[in-house]
Amino acid sequence: MVDETWFEDLPDDFEESVRIDREDQSAEYKHHRKEAIDSYHITADSQRFLEDFIQRLLGEAEDMRTGSNYWLYGYYGSGKSHLLTVLDGLLDTQWLQNTSEEIWNDLVPDASRNKQLSELQNQWETVHSDYDVIPVSVNLLKYQGQKQRSFSEIVLRHAHQHPILTGVDNGFTAGLSSQIDVAYFEDWYQTTDAWPERQDRAAAVIEEITPESPKYEWESDDIWTDIQQYSALSDVVLPKLFEDITGTPDGYTDLQPSDIDPEEVVSRLESLRQKREAEREKPVKLVLLLDEVSLFTGTNFERLTELQTLAENVDDIGDGDIQLVATAQAKIEDVQPKFAALGADFSIVKDRFPHRYQLPSKHVGEIAKRRLFKKSEAGEDAGRRVLFLFLINISQPTRQAEISYAVFCFEKKKNK
Repeated sequence: MVDETWFEDLPDDFEESVRIDREDQSAEYKHHRKEAIDSYHITADSQRFLEDFIQRLLGEAEDMRTGSNYWLYGYYGSGKSHLLTVLDGLLDTQWLQNTSEEIWNDLVPDASRNKQLSELQNQWETVHSDYDVIPVSVNLLKYQGQKQRSFSEIVLRHAHQHPILTGVDNGFTAGLSSQIDVAYFEDWYQTTDAWPERQDRAAAVIEEITPESPKYEWESDDIWTDIQQYSALSDVVLPKLFEDITGTPDGYTDLQPSDIDPEEVVSRLESLRQKREAEREKPVKLVLLLDEVSLFTGTNFERLTELQTLAENVDDIGDGDIQLVATAQAKIEDVQPKFAALGADFSIVKDRFPHRYQLPSKHVGEIAKRRLFKKSEAGEDAGRRVLFLFLINISQPTRQAEISYAVFCFEKKKNK
């Protein structure tokens, strides 16, 4: 019944799946994020999750003492990564400035017809009225094969690169370095008078240490970006900059933490959150969005234990000001059956993620229709013709819900 011409006009940037990190950071409004919101369909299950999450942000959930960590699970194609991308946009207070009404209308064009969604919108708007919310998103699929990477290191790297959370967003750098040792140096260097002159000071050090012949011509406008990226450069330049300020090289290594563990990471996140809160004179909430934790954990029992400890510290140190949402393809106890042989106590892990929501596979068809038909005029027209025949010829009551859903998707496109 499907004609290959239905989707001939799909745009070149059409995504077969939605990933939380596919976005154009250079765009004034992140295109990927907006497109994800525009194409998402709120199901009954995702609505329950969003309602509970927003209420917890406001401190109005009935079980506030149970912690702030969520486990969102579903098989491939269930839309969990899509939902996490939508949440990333809905939680970014700065990105939503002056566009919140437009964004919500993209997500729910007919919210006024649904009392619960209308109430959810009011609560969501209250969140951004009362708080500045900063989401930090991590696609763990990128690190799936990197055995040396830990949850703690990955989360800290992404947090350091966040320009809003770190407060570093100027003409030549946005955020701190992804290299943890460089980021900790930058955090200290910001407290000195030399920080605004860091490019010129770094250029002077490079000029001093490079030989006369052959002479490497550095691009002065990119020097600090290169230092953030290349350890071969930062290892030489940063100790010199430290000595210029302190008068001695002693103490440089003390800028780095002795261990990057979950407690250190969450303490660091809380420190950055408090700094932004003091600057803005408004309460700040931080939300960690970790996509595909089960695939990253794999058969590594230490990673599961670390995730448990990370969630524990989010509750203990974050104390409601930091929330964590992890997505997985299975229930916690089904993440890796082999862990049982290692004595894994899944009840402890489940205690750290008390709020567990499933996105069942029954919604896959709905989401696929929404994304394909909505983005293709040819697909929409062809779909309408097929639905017309269905409405004439199909009398089974079991098909009515599906038809109603498809009509709804098309009507949203038509009414825009």
